[in-house]
Amino acid sequence: MAGAHSLISEQLRTGPVPSAITCSNDLMSVGTLQAAEEARVSVPGDLSLISWDDSLLCSVSRPAITAVDRHPVEYGIRTAQALLHLIRGGTDTTEELTPSQMVLRGTTGPAPGWVPAHNLGG
Repeated sequence: MAGAHSLISEQLRTGPVPSAITCSNDLMSVGTLQAAEEARVSVPGDLSLISWDDSLLCSVSRPAITAVDRHPVEYGIRTAQALLHLIRGGTDTTEELTPSQMVLRGTTGPAPGWVPAHNLGG
């Protein structure tokens, strides 16, 4: 969290503000959100934020952080079951897993300056 906070604070202080940042986990996302708040960068007005990991931390942050839910509990259970099955002499059985999905929350919005096509007139 501290590393992400430091890196994003530097970027927001010295360079152009990106329109979006994707963090590889929820702790980095919270650090990024704090850095944006300290720099008075509006999330999601000026900057959208997405976490690769979805956890309780993403849903209780303010604003709540948009995240990719990769269903780690389901994947862990299925992996353990498959390993036990193979250890007992079974054959490999590949089952369909729930695909990852984006959980939209309060840290994502349209890119600054973006105008939907239906509002262009004409």
